[in-house]
Amino acid sequence: MKSKPSTLLTAITLLCLLGFITSVNAQGLPIECGGILQGEFQESGEEHNYFLNLLPGDQLSVQSEGVGDYVRYTIGLYSPSNRDVQTVYSVNQNPYDATGVLSERGAYRISVEAVTLGIYTLYVSCVLGDGTVINAGDVASTSTTNDAQSSSPVSNFSGVGFPGLVPVDFANVARLPLPSSVPMGGAVTPAGGEILGFTLDANASDLVELNFTRLSGNLNLGLVVLSANNEVLFQASLVTSQTLSTRFTVPSAGQYTIGVFRIDLLAPSSPEATAFQIQATLNP
Repeated sequence: MKSKPSTLLTAITLLCLLGFITSVNAQGLPIECGGILQGEFQESGEEHNYFLNLLPGDQLSVQSEGVGDYVRYTIGLYSPSNRDVQTVYSVNQNPYDATGVLSERGAYRISVEAVTLGIYTLYVSCVLGDGTVINAGDVASTSTTNDAQSSSPVSNFSGVGFPGLVPVDFANVARLPLPSSVPMGGAVTPAGGEILGFTLDANASDLVELNFTRLSGNLNLGLVVLSANNEVLFQASLVTSQTLSTRFTVPSAGQYTIGVFRIDLLAPSSPEATAFQIQATLNP
């Protein structure tokens, strides 16, 4: 549970994520069991929120590490019903002990609040209800993250043209609300199969302007917009492009899911952790 990930993975994560984490933490950042995240406090009292999907019977452990001797912060864990599960005060380079066995199903929130300014790293580990251990830096199992399996091109295609993509299961993916016109961010790692989900509530005939940007890294990203009935409303990919902007009309009222995941079309030879930003505006 408390084994440290490699220094190389930590360094990659710092270089790719540090530049955008602060700007998206007001809304929250999706994470997975086995994840590594870094943030920087630039204002006193600043709060960073991270969300991960857990099931009844799971346990969670978060290790933290600050840069330097003086950065201090508190870590709080809150259940999907916003109950305070566990809080640790004035942390720097101290483990956040494993929780007891969790009871609620859904998105748990890890809140990290500044006492002093500086940089910190979180190492998120889990013990699943079936006894599976996922340490920080590990590739999470499909049972908790619905691993996209890198969304590899269809292997039996030998013709000329588009090879297609394998299906991506969103059944148990944690989803964060995406307020209109508010940019939110996320990240995928070279070894992981993260699927990051956002929800957008819209009315029939609403016009949606969607902006999708790769902020750092070189992994190829897929994006899909799904209706409440699992119908694909829009699909696109960032392969060699860095940004995507589009507009589409919502056919019916309801909650729509926007999912972002890694794909391996024209896969880079030296994969890097990749950060992105997404913004949806209703009736611009």
